Amino acid sequence: MQMLPPVTPNRTKGPLGVCQLPRMWSKVLLDARGLLPPGYSAIGDGFDRVVLEGLGLDRERVMTHLRSNLPTYPEFQRWILEELGGSVPDGAAKKINETIMGYTMGESRRKQLLQNAGLEDDGSLTLVVDINEIDDWAEFHSALVLHVPGEGPEKVPPIIPTRAGGPLGICQLPRMWAKVLLDAKGLLPPGYSVIGEGFDKIALDGLGVDRAKVMSYLVDNFPPYPDFQRWILGEIRGRAIQDAREKINDRILGRESARRAELLGHAGYADDGSMRLAVDVNEIDDWAVFHHYLMAS
Repeated sequence: MQMLPPVTPNRTKGPLGVCQLPRMWSKVLLDARGLLPPGYSAIGDGFDRVVLEGLGLDRERVMTHLRSNLPTYPEFQRWILEELGGSVPDGAAKKINETIMGYTMGESRRKQLLQNAGLEDDGSLTLVVDINEIDDWAEFHSALVLHVPGEGPEKVPPIIPTRAGGPLGICQLPRMWAKVLLDAKGLLPPGYSVIGEGFDKIALDGLGVDRAKVMSYLVDNFPPYPDFQRWILGEIRGRAIQDAREKINDRILGRESARRAELLGHAGYADDGSMRLAVDVNEIDDWAVFHHYLMAS
């Protein structure tokens, strides 16, 4: 892919518990490799600034460290802690996260981004974190459509996290969409199942949607995410989605990782028991795979 948007969401916190920090890391690395699309700032004046000022970090020092070292996320996290004297200041993460998670987008910009993504501005999405997520997925889809084999990273992990639910609020559904599209372009790394027996099965069984039909629809149509969401709604034919959503999300968000030690070790973290849930461990693993293929590009 010639350009790869940073589809790690604003709301993602990582082990330090600070929103935007993993996204900032991914943006600077993508920019350093010439892969960050136009319209994205490596370290900007919005949420990036909220994080840096909230933690008391110098923008140029952070930028220089990331560009000079191109670190893995655990390495970046350790450097951040060294800069902070060993820990995140009391109350800093809470204040940063409340600012980021509560910020609403202006009407004009909101309408523009939702329209570009193929969604009607019906007032249900007003938070920047939600609209930026949809915008990222639109950019991701466009980049995949234009992908030229041999340009950009050899493989791209589906770094849309499992916990991302999109407008329907159903965990794993956006990630499943990304995996199938990446696989259709020959970009899905080894070790990732296209539509597997784990969280993918939980989501589809909970919705009562057939796996083969989902695969066929996605591969044949290569749709942007809003189109896939509309197709899903058509498949469930008016069945109550709220109960299904709650059951699916409870099962997914509460499952512990059976491969915790293996995946954390591979990513550069000690298995100290602080990360037990599969959604958290998988996220860390995605970032390790992302870094591996980005450095090889």
